[in-house]
Amino acid sequence: MYTKISSKSLEIEKYPENISLLLDNEDHIENFQVIDKKKILITIKKNNQLIGWIYDIDDKKIIQRLTK
Repeated sequence: MYTKISSKSLEIEKYPENISLLLDNEDHIENFQVIDKKKILITIKKNNQLIGWIYDIDDKKIIQRLTK
């Protein structure tokens, strides 16, 4: 539906793979932030504590965990 409306539609087929972060039931994703072309910062709230994960897009894995 949106591809008919938008003049610059995204190629959804380009990203067909699902990636799981294996979160527990009490874990909640708070935010995603693009660091650069290869990395995303994912902020997760777990038991009222914020945890940051840096995800490498090319390698498709978490490369660093940040805690307070």
